[in-house]
Amino acid sequence: MIKLLYILILATLVSCLPQDEIKEGAVENDIAPQNYNPTFLTGIRNIKDTAISNPKLLISRIDPYSSDKIKMFVQLTDNNKYLTGANDDAFKKIWCEVIDSTNGEAQSVKYKVREKNEKDNMPIAFAMVMDHSGSMGEERAIAVQNAVEQFIVSKRPEDAVALIKYDARIGIESQLELDKDTLLSRLKKNGLSGFGGYTAINDGVSAGVNELSKADKKYLKVVVVFTDGVDNSSKIKDSIAIEEAVKNNVMVCAVDYGNYTNIAHLQNIASKTSGIYQHIYMKEEFEPLFKDIYLRLNNFYVVEFEPESFGDHNISLKLCLPDTTISISKVVNNEPLPGTLTLLNVYFDVNKATIQKTSEPALKKLFKLMNKKNIKIDLQGHTDSTGSAELNLKLSKSRADAVKNELVKRGISADRITAEGFGDTRPVESNLTEESRQKNRRTEFRIKN
Repeated sequence: MIKLLYILILATLVSCLPQDEIKEGAVENDIAPQNYNPTFLTGIRNIKDTAISNPKLLISRIDPYSSDKIKMFVQLTDNNKYLTGANDDAFKKIWCEVIDSTNGEAQSVKYKVREKNEKDNMPIAFAMVMDHSGSMGEERAIAVQNAVEQFIVSKRPEDAVALIKYDARIGIESQLELDKDTLLSRLKKNGLSGFGGYTAINDGVSAGVNELSKADKKYLKVVVVFTDGVDNSSKIKDSIAIEEAVKNNVMVCAVDYGNYTNIAHLQNIASKTSGIYQHIYMKEEFEPLFKDIYLRLNNFYVVEFEPESFGDHNISLKLCLPDTTISISKVVNNEPLPGTLTLLNVYFDVNKATIQKTSEPALKKLFKLMNKKNIKIDLQGHTDSTGSAELNLKLSKSRADAVKNELVKRGISADRITAEGFGDTRPVESNLTEESRQKNRRTEFRIKN
């Protein structure tokens, strides 16, 4: 009887263990879904150099927050090669349509396409945040370490890397470092030694963001985090990790590995930080995956348009190639994140607080959001540096008040809106050119937490 009771207690304790501990010693690779067919970019070629045989469109990530537009970061590929030059004059017409479906209505929208690649992109600061929980096992942990080693070897000299391992605790093997040899000497290729416990994904992301917050503003800041399990021991919620990333302008590229993950968790973190999300199943895929992320961050087409409303958007992008038409769809929500600033395309007469008629779409969009959701906002007015500081402060406050008054006139309660003016004290550009001054003359709003 005592022996039976002991067995029952032991079974109960095992059933309550976090998933990572149960999976200790898991098989090397999980079983991928039947339709699993990932695209890992392996290189670049010019679209005009050879015939296209197997074209594919990828929307790697979407940024719906940093401006008044929805920006899609797109790769056109052929046999796993990124095709550059597809926005040159001879090929511009292949970008044939963008359809935005929202609130049950689908419409073709006006859009712009531009290409960015390594030669005109800013340097990148990476935080490689590596799951070393017990479920990874020795062989898979070593496979990850080998893949990160190759990532370091092949990185550009101007890009910096921080190395972070995590289970239930955080281990920083290297703060941000440019020198490859130094990074390689700090990377410990020793399997799960010193780790092997539960999983703190949110804490790992937060640690990566903290390291990247120390980087110079010239860097694009990117956390690359992966897990093969679920978060069962973080001290912070994913909402806090996201808030920290957004506050520090950090993009989180997130990877689920295997069959035992909470897909919604990392998808949400990547989406809210405008990062790349991917799902892999084999340890051999870590090396091509990291190379793929690197290529996608450095080579892409930006397809952008100004949406008419905030909310869920099902966006379809279509390319009309000479021999075929290809398309891809993606769902994104562009409702501003609480606590973050969102640009409002409101225009004023010169040196006046009179709202121009061209501002109607922006005012209508914000009114719809506030009418649908019981939120409170802060309106902020800004000017460029021309004119006296005193007049600029007064003008910016008058313009913020003008937007508030317009929303109140349409039915929004005045106590849900505060209006502030900051004059020329918070520029986003240098004020040295007319283009930069125009960007500084802006109105923004922030949803209160």
